[in-house]
Amino acid sequence: MNIMKPLLCLFCMLTMEIVLSEEVPSVITHAFLALDESRKQLIYVDEQKPENNWCAKNIKSRDMQLIGRNRLLLSTEGGYMIFNLVTKQIEKKVTNVVKAHRVESICMDEDGVVYVTSRGAVVTILSPDDAIKTIITMKPPFNKNLRLMRRTNAETFLFGRGNTIVEMNTNGELVWTQVIQGARHLYKGARLENGNTLISAGYGSFLAEVQTDGEVVRSFGGQGTHEELGINPHFYADFNLLVNGHVVVCNWLGHDTTDSEKGKSLVEYDEDGKVVWTWTNPALSGSLHAVIIMDNKEPDFFYREVNGVLIEGELK
Repeated sequence: MNIMKPLLCLFCMLTMEIVLSEEVPSVITHAFLALDESRKQLIYVDEQKPENNWCAKNIKSRDMQLIGRNRLLLSTEGGYMIFNLVTKQIEKKVTNVVKAHRVESICMDEDGVVYVTSRGAVVTILSPDDAIKTIITMKPPFNKNLRLMRRTNAETFLFGRGNTIVEMNTNGELVWTQVIQGARHLYKGARLENGNTLISAGYGSFLAEVQTDGEVVRSFGGQGTHEELGINPHFYADFNLLVNGHVVVCNWLGHDTTDSEKGKSLVEYDEDGKVVWTWTNPALSGSLHAVIIMDNKEPDFFYREVNGVLIEGELK
């Protein structure tokens, strides 16, 4: 009897089991909302179901938030508006909240209170009926040319400005500032659960996690990096920190409507700084400066940013 034949079959079966048990890397795809600065539009993209893609024209906004009931809160130059994601129409506009400086950032609490933040580092807090409750003005010298504002769990406010991340309390006092080497028009900061702050460095075109003493724990991107991927890092703007630790950032490529041809509009980094996904489509969009990754999110629900991650809440 030839004993090699059954042994060979047994070896083949074991080999097949090992191969089949190995995890096959999945291809990353996303659905997302994005604000297109250069073409002044809001776009929705679903990579798995492109027939669901759409765009809404004449939307000039820098910041946005999912606020439940299929509605999107959007900043406008003088206040905010609410956009219906089903009808693709503007439901509400609140104007002339801020007159001296352009509105740069917007967010809403679960109780319907809206925080309208202007470039002059003025946070105007509106009650649910849009009456002004409080106006908080940052004291000099960091009270000019601020970009996005994000609140922390300590009820302070984080701003990006120049090459500095700035934190202000509810009295308008600075409680923390940190220069980030290489940052220019630092765009956004988000306080992480570990106490560090994740920032996007604007024209520095990188993301960095920094400690309170300024030490950089990790940094992704930078001008001249990822040439083999055609990313062309230009201006790193808004970002989403995902529940798996990955970060998706907008790579704003310029004011011209065709500037999206110059590189990748969205870039996803894993926790080690490896690029795992990119997106651009000049036929659909120009330069993006804000994004919400919609994977596993229901537009009927309210979401707020907690430790940099969008968490489901409940609008009262």
